[in-house]
Amino acid sequence: MVMSWILNVLTKNVVDSIIYAKSARQMWVELEERFGHINGAKLYQVQKEICSDSQGTRDIATYFTEVKSLWVNEMI
Repeated sequence: MVMSWILNVLTKNVVDSIIYAKSARQMWVELEERFGHINGAKLYQVQKEICSDSQGTRDIATYFTEVKSLWVNEMI
């Protein structure tokens, strides 16, 4: 059940690289090895963009959405 969920939420390219794992744990470990590394330069850039941004004339919902999307999109 967990293996099916993992396979259904991933792109085909990623699925192709873990499809032969024997357990959900093995899939997860392979995914962590592939995507679990922090890119220090990118993290610094995102933090700098977020810190330099200000709400300005935008309403709080718009501002929050922009900051959140900066963080999520840049860390992918």
